[in-house]
Amino acid sequence: IFMYVSDGAVRQLGYTKEELKKMGIADIDPNFPVSRIPSHWAELKQKGSVIISTMHKRKNETVFPAEINANYVEYRGTGYILAFVKDITERKNTEEKLKLLASVFTSTHEGIVITDMRNNIIDVNESFSQITGYSRAEVLGKNPNILQSGRNDKEFYEKLWNALQMDGFWEGELWNRKKNGEEYAEKTTVSAVYDSEHVAHNYVAIFTDITLQKQ
Repeated sequence: IFMYVSDGAVRQLGYTKEELKKMGIADIDPNFPVSRIPSHWAELKQKGSVIISTMHKRKNETVFPAEINANYVEYRGTGYILAFVKDITERKNTEEKLKLLASVFTSTHEGIVITDMRNNIIDVNESFSQITGYSRAEVLGKNPNILQSGRNDKEFYEKLWNALQMDGFWEGELWNRKKNGEEYAEKTTVSAVYDSEHVAHNYVAIFTDITLQKQ
């Protein structure tokens, strides 16, 4: 049974303090096995503190991912659990988005190039290597102009960069050169990635080999 609950716990769970003081861990944690309370208590007493990721249930029956920092404290010969609970919904959502982005990055058939604000390559995907013949290690830190075939003139690239500076986006076709010297046509979109102050920190280029279509 909870002996003390904070105002934060009230806001987090939707119960009043009076309601929570009549409840226990199993009432708000649908995954908590009551039968294991003795073993959990013994583990906590031995370690002093543990961090647990679980799910908590609000009064309105909705659930949310929670991270619990549980600590064993002793006062006048009696042991207590002091637990700090954090709603980690936002963190979990971010993790899922990152997993999805990572999956797209590795599985898409389009080549992807990510550069820093100085236009130095910081990452490419496997499709980039399959299209261009360059391995990831060979291009990291390099400027994407290593792929230029010479077919597109200086004015072409000036217009491209002006569009990125003005609109944060460019889409078009250009000719590049593979590692083996073979020229290929690609359809490309380049997007600027901004921080919270709308300063471009990265550029992401996604391209498809359209040489057969052009031929």
